[in-house]
Amino acid sequence: MPTIRLQKKLGNEWKPCTEYDAEQLGKYSIGDIIKAKVSKPRAGWQHRKLWSMVGLVWENQEVYPTKDALMTQIKFLTGNYTKHISQRMHENGEITTKVVPIADSIAYDAMSQADFEQFYESAFNAVLTHILPGVDANDLRLEVEKYISGGL
Repeated sequence: MPTIRLQKKLGNEWKPCTEYDAEQLGKYSIGDIIKAKVSKPRAGWQHRKLWSMVGLVWENQEVYPTKDALMTQIKFLTGNYTKHISQRMHENGEITTKVVPIADSIAYDAMSQADFEQFYESAFNAVLTHILPGVDANDLRLEVEKYISGGL
């Protein structure tokens, strides 16, 4: 079954959020049992706020060539990565092993709203500490809000 959105109403009743959602539910008959994985979706505005901060920071630094490169560094600085073991066999038969960090996903399905809120605060602090040291936290918050609204 595809992903659908439902809204909880009074009396423990669930209503489809869109016509598409209703169409998908309409494929089942009364008495059918379905299996569902239930999660509360993340706030889209907060994801946009994060990428607005990344855009603003990227425009005000000269180290990272792309916004994605900057985001990857922010993930490393916040500990949002997984360590993988990489092995390489050389021509002489010697094998070298090293640990390689791989940035974790921050996609909607990859982390809860609470985890994302914590990630945003960690990312914000990492920017202030490592990427734009000396910038005041309140100034950055105000600039991010202006950036979101198209004020820059």
